[in-house]
Amino acid sequence: PLTGGVRLFFYGGEESAARHAAASIEHSYRYLVQQFHYIPERTFPYILYNSYQEFLQTNLFPAQEGLLGVTSTRGDLRLTLPYFGDFQFFRDVSVHEMTHQFTIQKVRTMAERANLRGDPLERFPLWFIEGIAEFYAKNGLDNETEMLVRDILLNPDVEEGYAMLDFWADRPGSGLWTYKVGQIRVVFLAETYGTWLVQSILEKSPLLVSDVGDEPRVPSFAELIAHLSGDDPRIIGIKFEAWLKQRAFRGYLGAKQSFADVKPLDDTDEEIDGHNASPSGNLVMYRSYDLVTGKSRLVIVDPRASGDDRTVVTDGRPGYESLHPVTRRTFDLTDDALVFIAESDGGDVIYWEQISHEAAKQIQEPPKPREPLRRPLTPTVRDPELDEPKVRWEANISLHDRRSFRLKDKGIFTASSPAISPDGKRVAFVGLGADGNKDVFLLTPSANGDEFTLTQLTFDVYAERDVAWGPSGIVFSSDATSTRHHNLFQLDPDRPSAP
Repeated sequence: PLTGGVRLFFYGGEESAARHAAASIEHSYRYLVQQFHYIPERTFPYILYNSYQEFLQTNLFPAQEGLLGVTSTRGDLRLTLPYFGDFQFFRDVSVHEMTHQFTIQKVRTMAERANLRGDPLERFPLWFIEGIAEFYAKNGLDNETEMLVRDILLNPDVEEGYAMLDFWADRPGSGLWTYKVGQIRVVFLAETYGTWLVQSILEKSPLLVSDVGDEPRVPSFAELIAHLSGDDPRIIGIKFEAWLKQRAFRGYLGAKQSFADVKPLDDTDEEIDGHNASPSGNLVMYRSYDLVTGKSRLVIVDPRASGDDRTVVTDGRPGYESLHPVTRRTFDLTDDALVFIAESDGGDVIYWEQISHEAAKQIQEPPKPREPLRRPLTPTVRDPELDEPKVRWEANISLHDRRSFRLKDKGIFTASSPAISPDGKRVAFVGLGADGNKDVFLLTPSANGDEFTLTQLTFDVYAERDVAWGPSGIVFSSDATSTRHHNLFQLDPDRPSAP
């Protein structure tokens, strides 16, 4: 039979990133051939972009921020995603999308062999389609997914839809339920019944459309798994609930902290996906995302007076088209300054702003008890806490002297994880250049205006991710290790050498 493969498309200026990506794609293709016990029969186009911003500008698919990659189920089955400048992150997203390719082609091959005209994929729930992709991308179950699912089980919020529903439930509008809970359901099937079951679902999928030989058609996806596993759908759901509780409560009982050990800020209707604190701890900056409007904003607040917060910037307007809500931390602050990264006119800009902050403690004396008109028959007992003065903080946060430093003019397309130097005069950050590599850079502003100098501190093909800058120098994470897992590295910015 004819066998397919991958045809890689990329811009001429992205050859360096394409070389790294090609090696990963070949390795992932071989890995999936072993897992699926199947070689795709059709060659599919793989369109590669250098950066995430370039990917969002593609006209191949309708792409919006939050989408990491796309696989078409129609036509030539084209696949597209960016390299990100991060080999491990690219590998995870690439395997996820290529799993869709293998799933589509294998199911349709089985349907053709059974001489069926219908497409069994249309009978698959979305949680299984995305769950199997995450299952192979993460080689089973990763720690983050297990933590998220454990939190759903232990800290449910039914009104917000944050709760563990029936095993067979499909919620296409929930990314968490579709991807992560989908992934752990596939893990459950593999651990409980054997990894053979995952691929058998694809191989026997024609039964969702018609009789195949002596095997009669099954009416639903749940009945297909019941047919293959030998368990009733209700029993499968009960087994999953017990399996999940055993894992979740084991982790819960081993925890040495509880939610009562922390003091939360006031409730907000927005999703908070990152935060950072000033050295004194008296200022906290966080990025929030409004699920209704799709807008992101950066907020600064004194945690002692959480009601007196101050919005730094909101995206979706000129100069601040995006605050990159799906990327890593894009801001940092000290007690008297902050920096943040925003996209402007197709490139990232670092904004630097001064902070003025005052906080005062307000003491409210308790009201004096009123004298009763008549002496009560029994003495009254007053709660001693009512007689204690209450302490309330008021904060005033002002922002001024905002400066902007356009990185695209220096050949840096995207930036993340800025870190202000201890003396408050420079900023280190992770930048993605035209060569498709991520490195640590040092930005030194001029005395005034928006002029600045840029110094590259690392020179390698590895992916730097998070940066912190303390008295002993810069510490950053990188996959420059023998295992390609990230570790911590230290660097003196004034005497840069091998980290």
